[in-house]
Amino acid sequence: MNEELKQRLRFWKEKADHVTNDHWVRFIMYWMIFDACITEGSGMGSDRQKLDWFYVNDSELKDVYRKFWQLPEYLEVLEELKKLSPVRDMRPSKRGLELVNLVNIKDEKEIFEFIYQIRCNTFHGAKDLSNKKDQHLVRLSEQLFDQPLNLFLGLV
Repeated sequence: MNEELKQRLRFWKEKADHVTNDHWVRFIMYWMIFDACITEGSGMGSDRQKLDWFYVNDSELKDVYRKFWQLPEYLEVLEELKKLSPVRDMRPSKRGLELVNLVNIKDEKEIFEFIYQIRCNTFHGAKDLSNKKDQHLVRLSEQLFDQPLNLFLGLV
């Protein structure tokens, strides 16, 4: 990743970290940073193309997630996220009938697909700020992105 982009992403990460009272905002900004990284790496335009590229290609970013998500404290977060599975696909065309599950917390594609569904529901207005499950899903997802992004961006 070029240094100019990494510097811009550091700015966004630091900005997100200053929003200490809102895990929704941090999650959205952390996903934006993740998306910028996989957009740069893949050169692709659609979310599906970028994620598929991320799943099949090695990258420094993927290595960072693998490192963190094997640690006991992250395995606990992943187990907690798994307990909140499934998540409904809330696109109007799906009407909440399709479910995205997190069954295997060692399967990084399954984890990212689950978090991606949380992202989609959040970005497209289907998450309820007052719903306890939605709050918990977003908080846990935000935790899974926070420190790995710090390491990847050289902020630690």
